[in-house]
Amino acid sequence: MKNSGFLPPELEMRREAIELQELLAGIDSSDDNYQAHSKRLVLLEAKLRQAGLSTDFLRGDYGAQL
Repeated sequence: MKNSGFLPPELEMRREAIELQELLAGIDSSDDNYQAHSKRLVLLEAKLRQAGLSTDFLRGDYGAQL
């Protein structure tokens, strides 16, 4: 599977979570899609934690430590 162009499911969820976070930062909380995207992000966070991955990258903790 090396170099096949596919990401493992955990990395794909991580990528999607980052995209959703950026999307949510750019839209108003009163937007119709905000709630749905927010729920999807919470679900992805739970799945990532269940897979044993840290979700600190969504909180900006890493940047503050640098």
